[in-house]
Amino acid sequence: MDSEARGGPGTSEFKLMFQIVESVPDQGEVHFSMWDLKGGELDTIIHQSFLTPRTLYLLVWDLRDGLRGFNQKLKPWLLNIQSRTTESATIIVSTHLDKAENVEIINKYSGRDGFPDIADIVEVTATSPDGEGIEELRRVIYQTSLEMKIKKRWTTGAAAAKRDTPLIGRMVPSSFIALQQIIDIERVHRKQSTPSRPQVLEDAELMHHMKTIPYSKIETQEDINEAIEFLSTSGTLVHFNDHLHGLTSLYFIDPVWMYNILINVADVNSSFVKEGRIPRTILEQKLFRNSGFGKGRFEEYLQLLQRLDIVQQISKEEFLIPSRLPKNKPGRDFLISHTEDSLYQVLERHYRLAYDPPGFWSRLVSRVYVFLKLLDEEGSKGTKARKRPEKRVRSEITGMSSRLSQSMQAGLMLTHTNITYWQTGVIVQHASGEILLKPATFEDRPGILVQIQCQVGEFTAMGFIVDQIEHLIHDWYPGLIYSGITGKPLVERFVPCPVCSITKFSVSKLALNATLKFTDEVKCPNHPEEGVAIPNLLPDLFLMDLPVRILDKKEFEFDPRVSKSLGRGGFGEVFKGKYRQEDVAVKVLAKTEILIGRPESGVHSSFGEEDSKTSSSSSSQRDSGHQSISPMPYDESIAPEEMLVMEGFSNLRSEVATMCKLRHPCIIQLIGISIQNFCFAMELAPLGDLANLLYQESESRRKSFVRNEKVYGTILDRVLTFKIAMQVARGVSYLHNKRIIYSDLKTDNVLLYSLDVDANVNIKLTDYGIARTMDLQGAKGRAGPLGFCAPEILRGRMFTEQADWYSYGMLLYHVMSGKWPYDHLKTKMDIHSAVNAGTKPTFQFRDYAIVTMFPCLERLMKTCWNDNPLQRLSRDDIIKAMKNGSFTCLEKVISLNSDEISCAHLGSDENNENSDYLWLWTGEGANRRFAKIHVKFFTEGDGETEVSSSGSRANCMVQVGDCHLVGTENNHIQIFGPQAVDQHGFNLDAEVLSLCYLPVEDKDTHGLLFAGLADGHVVIWRNNPAATNCSNRQQEPVWSRVKTLTFENKRCNLLEPVPERDELWIACGNKLRIISTEVHSKV
Repeated sequence: MDSEARGGPGTSEFKLMFQIVESVPDQGEVHFSMWDLKGGELDTIIHQSFLTPRTLYLLVWDLRDGLRGFNQKLKPWLLNIQSRTTESATIIVSTHLDKAENVEIINKYSGRDGFPDIADIVEVTATSPDGEGIEELRRVIYQTSLEMKIKKRWTTGAAAAKRDTPLIGRMVPSSFIALQQIIDIERVHRKQSTPSRPQVLEDAELMHHMKTIPYSKIETQEDINEAIEFLSTSGTLVHFNDHLHGLTSLYFIDPVWMYNILINVADVNSSFVKEGRIPRTILEQKLFRNSGFGKGRFEEYLQLLQRLDIVQQISKEEFLIPSRLPKNKPGRDFLISHTEDSLYQVLERHYRLAYDPPGFWSRLVSRVYVFLKLLDEEGSKGTKARKRPEKRVRSEITGMSSRLSQSMQAGLMLTHTNITYWQTGVIVQHASGEILLKPATFEDRPGILVQIQCQVGEFTAMGFIVDQIEHLIHDWYPGLIYSGITGKPLVERFVPCPVCSITKFSVSKLALNATLKFTDEVKCPNHPEEGVAIPNLLPDLFLMDLPVRILDKKEFEFDPRVSKSLGRGGFGEVFKGKYRQEDVAVKVLAKTEILIGRPESGVHSSFGEEDSKTSSSSSSQRDSGHQSISPMPYDESIAPEEMLVMEGFSNLRSEVATMCKLRHPCIIQLIGISIQNFCFAMELAPLGDLANLLYQESESRRKSFVRNEKVYGTILDRVLTFKIAMQVARGVSYLHNKRIIYSDLKTDNVLLYSLDVDANVNIKLTDYGIARTMDLQGAKGRAGPLGFCAPEILRGRMFTEQADWYSYGMLLYHVMSGKWPYDHLKTKMDIHSAVNAGTKPTFQFRDYAIVTMFPCLERLMKTCWNDNPLQRLSRDDIIKAMKNGSFTCLEKVISLNSDEISCAHLGSDENNENSDYLWLWTGEGANRRFAKIHVKFFTEGDGETEVSSSGSRANCMVQVGDCHLVGTENNHIQIFGPQAVDQHGFNLDAEVLSLCYLPVEDKDTHGLLFAGLADGHVVIWRNNPAATNCSNRQQEPVWSRVKTLTFENKRCNLLEPVPERDELWIACGNKLRIISTEVHSKV
């Protein structure tokens, strides 16, 4: 093993090469690039940033420390590896052979939830002459590396795999290896330069290195992405493809250099930090300037620190350093005892975890702190408008919740908050109570304790805290969502009895009883005479912290067994119902099979009616509610029904939490909720969704629009298309103002209210099942509709509100074309590949092409669907562009030669009386040319364009029958016959600036020609009827000069007839002269 220390405390880089081992079949040499990550609490936090997939981890520890040392030193690493990496392998290397047995460690940790699979445990010693165990370690490392696999991928680029393939021995493009060598050389050059250069490459520099590779196979964007991924997983560089403020364009090529930057902040001088908070100015002036990160990169510096949880942004001017939070919790927990004379009422929630996820508490504390600050600001603004209810007696927590007897609840309001926080907990004192969040141990497992204390019996803050925990688990630790190796859930949720605090009720069982069994309250075995209201135990599931209306069952007509289904989405089904005699849309957020399987008496029922407690008092289901529900301390089983109910509650809360704070003309309005039916009622769109309309219009009108294998114009009316686009943009912009990322923008979710172009509102947006709240660092979440979903979301990366504008670009494409994005691709894999490769839909289809006649909307579409979120337009730019008057007016942009257009004339074809053609003249002399363009059906390269016609500069043009007359700069009027051939013409005394022909007796070939000259004269010519010769062939018409009108010596630039008044308006100099055409026609 040859090693070269790269510097930097706790981190080294090694290059390791194993020769062929005799006991292993000859499969060639294996080269390793190794990083040596040393222990230490602060180092462990930093080193989380360097744990990558497709890595072989060797954990070395001293056997003399025993199992206690194993727990203290190796357990954190095992948890880190499991939560941060995939496709990796772990080998434990034990030094000193006489203190513990392999089997003891294997039995304790192998197959446990939260721990990675341990490939092998090897004991070694350096004291024996032959280095006992070293040879075995070499064999195990070699064999384990050969057995590592790359999981099946969806991509189809240069290095894609169609099935699980061995990590060692797979085919890798030689270009990738060459690029790896180039970067290794670059790293050394930057380190040895004086002064040393930042060990970070920008996009342009990396692209330059790629282009220097002979016969490079790195050609497409997908190839580039796979090359970067290869370099990242092979330890050559560190890259964060999260598209946050330019961080994605940086490539860190020296882990030691990067480590030093991170540790300098994590271990910052205590004089710069107050209770973990550090001003932005200190970060910039003290730390960044001395970091060697590079000038002009402070924003990227901040993003790197936030991306790796070294700092968390509190506000624009202040940051939180989790590692420097107060280590010790306050002297007291503010835990309130459960006594009869206590002024406080207490509600708790317990989370029992299979393991304590690395970095969990720093993220949770930071998230709660930031959002509490926002709530405090909002609460302070609304204090005057809302009043707290009067103090209530203790019985409210044991009786039916008053929440359910009110038609409307104001929702969560925290004011005058005092926040105390430390590395693993938060205490919030506010106007009406206190909140405690801290770690706890439940039985033998780590967990989370949430305690809400309130003097007025309202526990709406529980919903806020639970949301932060659930979102953090979902976004950052999705492995906790599912069952572990043992089949038990990795996260268990319990509610202690608020009266005795002894019995632990399972949250999922309470939810199941409250919904499927219509149980209003439960009874604790320790005080069976006193029931506990389920909604008070689960204020988060019953949405007590949200300002929503509970639907009155007497006025709510809905039954999933008979109500008409309007459609099904990824998170629920929408039915037609009635509320207060008005048609409404009812969205059910749980499997309808659950509701249909319940007793008929409960289909219509909903918590919130005043008589809900007595309506089922005679039923056996009601009686069952007075029995103890799972009083076992910890019931680790969870039935499928419970999982479905919890999923229904989660979906309902997620969507209602978004909808209840939205008030906008282009956003669907929430009417109310029905807890037991897992549903909410909202406005009903009378015309269905936009996707269906586009399909119908596309199918019914395509044939009538096709001309020469082209469809001209958008599928819908032009004005309606614009209004839909504008209203969708306004709706999405409003969501962003509310700090909501839609994540599910598609034409299915655009509901139609009117197709009248004069209507104030034509569409409304709906479906917020996967909407995400904007974090200061961005968001992570589920992917939206394939074809509309931004590539950063599809790849599971961080995203911002710019992801919605990508979807908006795809929506514009669908609106203009009537076709789904990537409609021609057959499989999801093909669409994934197209999106990864940066391929965009086109308006060219199998049988026809679409010419949208809407260039501004097309340009907006292409800007929005840019793969790089930083290059997409902002919401302000989009709205501003669409407000520009030219946005809707401009239909085409036609590019001719480089010469200026000197004359434009709208005339008709020789076989068509309508004005369908535009004549354009450019140039002069030998370079003079004209283009004849069909005004409706022209596209670039079509028709009779750019025809050479030498002569003087053309100033004006007019049509007389089948002929065209052109006034030129050299005092001449040219006459072109039906075949655009110059037949003859006549001269005048000055430059011809304008022409106007007025037919007489409604005959195009009988009339007067007016010519406006540069010297102020207007010359009138008469067009005599064409004679016929003896062969009955029509002769050319004869033009005779009739009269000259003299005005002052100023240019006559314009002649405009007003037929209804028999007048001709003449623009001459700065005056407008009007003459009678009736008088002159008789001359």
